[in-house]
Amino acid sequence: METSILYVAGVEGNSFYIGDIRVAGSKPWGGGRTIEERKTSVKDILYALNNLYCPSHQPLKTAEDEAKVLLHNLSVEPTESSNRLKP
Repeated sequence: METSILYVAGVEGNSFYIGDIRVAGSKPWGGGRTIEERKTSVKDILYALNNLYCPSHQPLKTAEDEAKVLLHNLSVEPTESSNRLKP
């Protein structure tokens, strides 16, 4: 799936978007102007996020494999023992 990363200039400051979702920077109140746009794939974004989220592992061969690992890591819930306070 293809998406875009956008660099948007707004009155309150600049921001970054992935698709239509602001991921960094201030909200462009009253509208904004796209300064730059780059096409990318969701798999490549997940590949990058997985390497930030879990940098100690050896990168996998494909972005699709990285995406699967990241989605698995994010879906794992803490066990009961990890939620208990230690005395």
